[in-house]
Amino acid sequence: MHFKNLITYLLISGCIFLLSSKLHAQDFSEMSQNSDIESIIEILAERSDAELDYSSFVERMIELSQDPVNINKASEADLSELVFLTDFQVFNLLNYRKNVATIHSPYELQFLYGFDKELVRLMMPFVSFETGAAGVKEFPLKNAFKYGRHDLFLRHERVLEEQKGYREIPDSILAENPDKSRYLGSPDKLYLRYKYYYKNKLSIGLTAEKDAGEEFFTGSNPYGFDYYAGHVQIQDVGVIKTLNVGDYSVQFGQGLVAWSSMSFGKTPYVMNVIRKGRGIYRYTSSNENQFMRGGGTTIRLGAFDISAFYSNKSIDANIDLQDTITNSIESVTSFQNVGYHRTPNEIADKNAINEQIAGGNVKYSHKNLRLGMTYAFYKYNADLLTGDQPYELFRFSGNSFMNLGADFRYQYRKYALFGEVATNDVYEPAVVGGFVFNAVPQVAFSGVYRNISPGYYAGYASAFGEQSTLGNEKGFYLGAEVNPAADWTLHCYMDMFRFPWMRYNAGSPSNGYDWLAQIDYEMSRAVSMYVRMKGQEKEENLSIDDTDLSLMLPEKQLKARYSLKIEPDDQLRLKSQVEYAGFQANDAETMEHGWVLSQDVIWQLQKMPLRFVTRFALFRTDSYDTRIYSYEYDVLYAFSIPSYYYHGNRVYLLAKYSPHDNIDIWFRIARTYYNNRDVVSSSLSQIDAPHKTDVKLQVRFKF
Repeated sequence: MHFKNLITYLLISGCIFLLSSKLHAQDFSEMSQNSDIESIIEILAERSDAELDYSSFVERMIELSQDPVNINKASEADLSELVFLTDFQVFNLLNYRKNVATIHSPYELQFLYGFDKELVRLMMPFVSFETGAAGVKEFPLKNAFKYGRHDLFLRHERVLEEQKGYREIPDSILAENPDKSRYLGSPDKLYLRYKYYYKNKLSIGLTAEKDAGEEFFTGSNPYGFDYYAGHVQIQDVGVIKTLNVGDYSVQFGQGLVAWSSMSFGKTPYVMNVIRKGRGIYRYTSSNENQFMRGGGTTIRLGAFDISAFYSNKSIDANIDLQDTITNSIESVTSFQNVGYHRTPNEIADKNAINEQIAGGNVKYSHKNLRLGMTYAFYKYNADLLTGDQPYELFRFSGNSFMNLGADFRYQYRKYALFGEVATNDVYEPAVVGGFVFNAVPQVAFSGVYRNISPGYYAGYASAFGEQSTLGNEKGFYLGAEVNPAADWTLHCYMDMFRFPWMRYNAGSPSNGYDWLAQIDYEMSRAVSMYVRMKGQEKEENLSIDDTDLSLMLPEKQLKARYSLKIEPDDQLRLKSQVEYAGFQANDAETMEHGWVLSQDVIWQLQKMPLRFVTRFALFRTDSYDTRIYSYEYDVLYAFSIPSYYYHGNRVYLLAKYSPHDNIDIWFRIARTYYNNRDVVSSSLSQIDAPHKTDVKLQVRFKF
């Protein structure tokens, strides 16, 4: 029955495709400014199987749409803000501008080596083609406070069904066990975001959040929200490239030493393997962990950028030993990074220890060469104890450590080389390096090699690799992008990796590999599609009864996706998608399966400022191991990439209404219904019903 439904769905999508081929070619303008940004976010989100926080990226894209990059005057750093451009494309644009002097229109960009119509269309909301004098970068303070803009966001979220953690506990039980696990706050999630900014010169902001279950103006949060983040940032004032006070992130080199914000690893866009850090930059996200708190600055002296930063904040940790007289923490077993403070135990771990970080970076730029050196020193006021398991042998323990690294990037015509080498306080090495080679306009290659010692550890760092944390990994990645014909693009990669020491659930050194192949086809500006296949094998433990030995056998994963987008006019966009996931445990004889069928409709009313986005999805998976992640549209600065598993359906509706130029209102409701479950989730999040419903309301004021 389910196979017949799948065939029917594919036939319907095929009919839609054939009918859409009759659409006339037309100039397509996006429904709104936010639609452009949503399209880019969707492209980025489809690269990942996890829910990431894209708020800093969205914020920068909005600023660029309001104050676009001038193609004729932009520096390499300015053009690198357009994340969909590769180093090769930036190099060709700058070289063309050097020889031609002035670029007059987007049509001219289409003829640059490495550019095409789709890329230029993606660039349009964020670039301008102004000519005339370059002008001097000035920062008149009176302009900053006279012509700046205010943005205020207020958001409320809630799960409508009652969850176990919010049920009342009888007083008699609480008297006997006051620490009994429960959510101490309300099920409301609250969010506030304010920013004042003037072009890309001055930014002053505050972000505050209360997660569902956390207290608000009571108990552990007498001052309101559980989390606050604030910043003041000034850019391009004399020799000061950037000056940040408050909360900020750091991005240097290829991420081996200092990279404290979102990053992408292996993706279908195989030419974007080079990390291009923004240095020290304001932090406005609601993620409660990936930031530094204190101050940082970068000054520009000729060909040198010199950066220094200092951070001092309290972080969550699992307490191991506490002085009973002074209540000071003497040792912890692990650092916490979930950011939830809802139960007595979670609150006990909140801000358990102090973390101080001091560091800096020196970067030298000359023509097509970039050289850098980064240093970071970490100090805690309590000892981190390593575990006693064999796979934990090389993990960091103690109360201080350091990282030091050197990096480079070099671009020459069709070639780009990059890399970073680093070490820590116990002199364990880490290396990441690679290349990008544009052989001919239709064919390009990329490669990344990494060799990170089991004993290498870093704090706020994130480099290219298979694992989410640095250390204990060797590998080589090779990617290719081919345009075999007009409007067709093939993206593919193969990555072979090895873990030279034990891992969790891997009792000996192990191996693995993964691969991806994706074909994009753009029939017209109104119709596009892609097909993606992705597979992975990674060795894990296989327990043997009545012995103390563990054999290593590979677990296998296979994923596939077919996506069709139709944009017949400025008011309507349709997206049909079929996804498949397969998983075979190393002790199983057969593979488990799962699939999701979804249909999206985006409709912008022509005569009133009202926009609707809706999806209906059917899903069926054999287990949680065959779960499927799929990007969903959400309110601005919120992101939804839920996982579909078991049997059921999901539907959501997002409405945006702008009654005034300075007011935007979003409302979103999403409901997941399970056909084969009487209970949703577990533990304190358990719902004694086969469904879960989320509602969200957000208001934005611009003045």
